[in-house]
Amino acid sequence: MAGTLLDLAERMESLAGALPEASVSPGNVAALAMLRNLVSVTPVDTSRALSNWQIGLGRPFMFNLPAYAPGSRGSTESQSADQTMKTAEYLLSFRKPGQTIYLSNNAPYIRKLNDGSSRQAAAGFIERAVVVGQKAAANVRLLSESASGRFKPRKYRGEPAT
Repeated sequence: MAGTLLDLAERMESLAGALPEASVSPGNVAALAMLRNLVSVTPVDTSRALSNWQIGLGRPFMFNLPAYAPGSRGSTESQSADQTMKTAEYLLSFRKPGQTIYLSNNAPYIRKLNDGSSRQAAAGFIERAVVVGQKAAANVRLLSESASGRFKPRKYRGEPAT
C-alpha cells in the first residue's frame, strides 16, 4: 500500500476543497447543452423566439425580449443564436454552488412552436432538449488530479470531457 494516512488526509482535504467549485459544472454543462440544442432547433423567422431563450440564476427570467438581431425569414438567425449563447455563458460564469438554473422562453408563441406549428421543427423540441441536457450532465467528470496528487475542478465550456 503506497502512502501514509497523512498522505490520505492531504488528498481528502484537497478533494474537499475542490468540490464546491466543481459541483457547479454538471448544471452548467446541462444548461448549455440544452440551450445549444434549443438555439439550433427553435423555428426562426424574426429571431424573437430564439432570442428569448434565457438563463436565470436562482429564479426564472421573466421578461419577453425583442430579437437580438431583428430580421425576417431567418435572415438574422446566426447573429441572434450567437448572442443568445454568449449571454448564457456570461450569466453562468456567476453561478454559485447549489444555485438553481432556470432555462426559460417568454416569447408568447413558444408553446405553439413546441406543439409543431412551424414546419421548421417537429413538435416536442423542448422536451428533446431536456434529454440532451440530462445526457450531457451524466458525462461530466467533476475533478481532475494534478501530477502532484492535488484535486482541482475541471473546467468546461459546455462540453463534457472525453
